[in-house]
Amino acid sequence: VITAASSGNGGAAAAAYAARAGLESVILTTPQFPLTMRAQMQSYGSKLLATSTIAGRWKIVVLGVEKHDWFPIQNFSVPPIGANPFALDGCKTMGYEICQQLGWRLPSWVFAPIGSGDSMVGTWKGMQEWLQLGLVEPGYGMPRMGAAEVFGSLKDALARDLDHTEEQQTGPSVAISVAVSNSAYQSLRVLRETDGIAEVATDEEMIDMQLELAAEEGIYTEASSALALAVAAKALRQGRIRDDESVVVILTSSGIKDPGVTAEALPDIPLIEETEEALAEALADVYGFELA
Repeated sequence: VITAASSGNGGAAAAAYAARAGLESVILTTPQFPLTMRAQMQSYGSKLLATSTIAGRWKIVVLGVEKHDWFPIQNFSVPPIGANPFALDGCKTMGYEICQQLGWRLPSWVFAPIGSGDSMVGTWKGMQEWLQLGLVEPGYGMPRMGAAEVFGSLKDALARDLDHTEEQQTGPSVAISVAVSNSAYQSLRVLRETDGIAEVATDEEMIDMQLELAAEEGIYTEASSALALAVAAKALRQGRIRDDESVVVILTSSGIKDPGVTAEALPDIPLIEETEEALAEALADVYGFELA
């Protein structure tokens, strides 16, 4: 039995791979997670259960691991240490793809949305191994990693020069996938080894970036992914990224995962009469768009 505590992305992936391998999966979540992800995980045949708190999910995972020999793929320790090594090796493919798509080169920076940080750590691990194997064009070293957070446990640890992360005060967030009180030791270690940075973004910054990315590039990503792009943009404004440096930002899921948070920032759809006058008035009033 494969098990994990997840708000959606990791749990959906675990359920899908378990189904393909003919294994059972038990995924623990909370009642606040999006309906879309619930349907996705249950469609794969996962036994989906909810606890009232995030920490409560881990208690059930521990019970399953210690008493029933379930196989955990994600962190379930408090304070968090990191994911199962097999799960991190799966995330290495993101590092491989980045290198291949850049013509066997590595970027200057890689930014990722961070909960426990499995995607960032796995990406770093993949790129590091390819460097060691000589598969990267000569002259390229490891990118600096950028951790995009909601509540800033990694940012706090770096600022205070801690050898561990500490739990931060939390609250409601549009970034449901990564809105955790504490990140994992594995992520702090990667940031230190790559001279990386950690930064936070507000709900407003995430939604603004989500809408800007969708309108300008045709990419509708979830708020938890827009977080990484908002943090990268902030680092650029702060002068932490040079103009001549290349930057890769990892987007982890579609905005269709939780469209409700986007809808709250969008105008109501005007109901119009079937006339040119009504068309022109609605376009101008609601969207600031003038008919030619």
